[in-house]
Amino acid sequence: MWNRDGGTSTEQAYKNVPFYVTSKGSGVFVNHPEDVSYEIASEKVSKAQFSVEGESLEYIVIDGQDVRGAVSKYTHLSGLPALPPAWSFGLWLTTSFTTNYDEKTVTSFIDGMAERQIPLHVFHFDCFWMKGFEWCNFDWDHDCFPDPVGMMKRLHQKWLKLCVWINPYVGQKPPLFAEGMAKGYFLKRPDGSVWQWDLWQSVQAIVDFTNPKATKWYQDKLRVLCQQGVDCFKTDFGERIPTDCVFHDGSDPRLIHNYYTQLYNQAVFEVLEKCRGRNQAVLFARSATAGGQQFPAHWGDDCYGTYKSMAETLRGGLSLAASGFAFWSHDIGGFENTAPADVYKRWVAFGLLSSHSRLHGSKSYRVPWNYDDEACDALRFFTEQHGFVSLPLYVKENTLLALGTNSKQPDYDYPHECMLELFALNDGKEACCHLCDVNGKAAGQVTVARSGKQLTVSASGLDGFTLRLRNLHGAQVTAGQASCEDSALGLQITCHSAQLTLQLD
Repeated sequence: MWNRDGGTSTEQAYKNVPFYVTSKGSGVFVNHPEDVSYEIASEKVSKAQFSVEGESLEYIVIDGQDVRGAVSKYTHLSGLPALPPAWSFGLWLTTSFTTNYDEKTVTSFIDGMAERQIPLHVFHFDCFWMKGFEWCNFDWDHDCFPDPVGMMKRLHQKWLKLCVWINPYVGQKPPLFAEGMAKGYFLKRPDGSVWQWDLWQSVQAIVDFTNPKATKWYQDKLRVLCQQGVDCFKTDFGERIPTDCVFHDGSDPRLIHNYYTQLYNQAVFEVLEKCRGRNQAVLFARSATAGGQQFPAHWGDDCYGTYKSMAETLRGGLSLAASGFAFWSHDIGGFENTAPADVYKRWVAFGLLSSHSRLHGSKSYRVPWNYDDEACDALRFFTEQHGFVSLPLYVKENTLLALGTNSKQPDYDYPHECMLELFALNDGKEACCHLCDVNGKAAGQVTVARSGKQLTVSASGLDGFTLRLRNLHGAQVTAGQASCEDSALGLQITCHSAQLTLQLD
């Protein structure tokens, strides 16, 4: 288990979490940050083995009764995921990686989505928002973006959130390198010189997040971007951390190689929480280790635009979820090559059913009209229209489910625009739904109780709401104020009072 820059189509992984769930529902967490070696059904097909270099091994067996219980207990041990902002669950679109773009290009993509009635919620600027090969200097390329603050204001007026790409490396070319070197903010070699190499870009250094002053220095650069209008960050890289270096706090490089990404993502997440507020921070993080789920969301990078790679991405995502990562994503349509239209459209369906959904690629733009008209239709459908009618999703009986009434956005203001659906409420049962506002704060609740053919509805904290009785088509209002209208899905009741009594036919 050793973080490497390998991509989802290789045996290497950006995210190595020494935790697994057994077939009997127990979890096993190997409590070592260094390289953990696993032998799964190799020496003996019925056995799982693990080891680390050294003379001791610490592991924790978690009795969860089942997979869900084991993962739940593991995340309580290693850290629960933060709740991402509601807007982050909408569709993300990016500039892609090595493409050419400026404000005109970006605006054309955003307007193109609006013209095709495809809801868009986040736009991401990849690495060339900075000057090429000056990564990271945290300064906009003013040749392409002469007025970045004004541009971000204009894009915010289109109800978009904005994301920019960063990494923990600083190339030698930008002035930021000299500043970091003079202050001792980079990893060092045993002789005291700055540790540098040429992977990713020429003679780059690596920020030392074990140094509190270096961490603050890095965070201060991000705060400036937040003040300019940036809403979130894509935290790329963080896997290629050397073992022949010296850390500020004296950490053993072997022990911190995987853990480095935790320090990196935590530093960025803290900035967003302070600048944007609790439950308004979200990353698009690539590298991770045990506990990384505390700083969502995470994505699998460098996949190919093929059905095989899409299947690899799904397997990787399911494995990540079983390691405690509740919020994960991937590059819809694949990253490395431009997928055929049929792969793109199938990946759209997969991507929009992941917790976070992003159109992103390497050498070509991922706007749907670059594929065909049907790709636009598919993206519009899965972004805006799919739900309990179009998808084979099942709801338990005695469930009161809150749905938003605005199909154009993922973040609903439930206290002011709420549709509640009641599913198969049995006699003598009660269903309750607690509602939150867009910031995740408790705002109100609705309770429906059944006694024979009578339903009693009680609500608090809402400015009116609509209640749909799924698969029931007849009822009379006997107390309270409401209007009823039948539909194919069931009787729809617009409630004008907090207390309501209905008599079913």
